[in-house]
Amino acid sequence: FYAGRDEYGGPITENNAVIYEYDPALASLMLDDLGVVDQDGDGWRDLPSGAPLTIEMNTNDNTVRVAYCLIMQDDFRAVGLNCNFQVIDFNTLVGQLFGSTGDIIMLGLTGGDEPNSGKNVYSSCGSLHAYRYSACDDPNEVDLRIDELLDLGASTFDLDEAFDYYVEYQQLLARQLGYIYLCQGTF
Repeated sequence: FYAGRDEYGGPITENNAVIYEYDPALASLMLDDLGVVDQDGDGWRDLPSGAPLTIEMNTNDNTVRVAYCLIMQDDFRAVGLNCNFQVIDFNTLVGQLFGSTGDIIMLGLTGGDEPNSGKNVYSSCGSLHAYRYSACDDPNEVDLRIDELLDLGASTFDLDEAFDYYVEYQQLLARQLGYIYLCQGTF
């Protein structure tokens, strides 16, 4: 059912996928355009108001996630973003997630092959819709369309029809950037 194929069950291509290339130079230009520049000469970008911008990134003690965070911290710093990374207790991390108090929280999510197995994450009222809990009470057009597409995909027995719904859902989700996905192989 995943975008990046031309048809249900077909070979993997990039035709339907939303792809963001790794491009630090473009990231720097986009930050500049937003007015997020180093205003005080300390080497770190500041908010347009002049206030320092510091990103807090946390994960629990998981070797793979810690490694990802260290790579991301280096990438943020390379474009002038002051990013502090810290390993914290899992319960504290989950508290940040549900309390919407963390800047970047690295966690692992599991799911299945059928996109509705992640409905608790992607639907506007999903219990893990952590990137915008307010979507349940105040959904925008994208939230409403994602909810509709998940329902449509789950309510048809025609796999090609479901595939079309799920491709659109994935494209909207990828453009919304509520989550940034990293992959870990199964061992």
